Amino acid sequence: MSSAERAQAPSATAELPPDPAGMHPLLLDALPFPVLLFDGSGRLVTANAAAGAFWGEALCPGVHADDLLAPPPADGSPRRSAPVSHVLASGQPLHGASVSLVGAEGATMHAAAAIVPLPTADGAIARVVCSLQRQPD
Repeated sequence: MSSAERAQAPSATAELPPDPAGMHPLLLDALPFPVLLFDGSGRLVTANAAAGAFWGEALCPGVHADDLLAPPPADGSPRRSAPVSHVLASGQPLHGASVSLVGAEGATMHAAAAIVPLPTADGAIARVVCSLQRQPD
């Protein structure tokens, strides 16, 4: 790829291309697995329909990623590692992280998480996207 072609290639920043037809939410909601978007402090910005179906009313804008992906154990023991907080601190993506989730009405899911930081042009992490693939119990 020439330097001119590289200059015209899309960058991996937090900016999405224009969506005049409103297709981005439709695409995300068509996916059968949860996809969540967090801001640079780990707070939920938006999520797709599969995430809403799993977490129900607990899935509201502003809830922290740690509360969804690493809830405190019911027995009072310390919270497990918080994968989104790890990605925010390191700036590095995390693929295949094993998470055990508790959703609405006590529903549980064991999942492999892909958590990817979306940096701005200056390298700051503006958003973090997380997708969850259900794993066998």
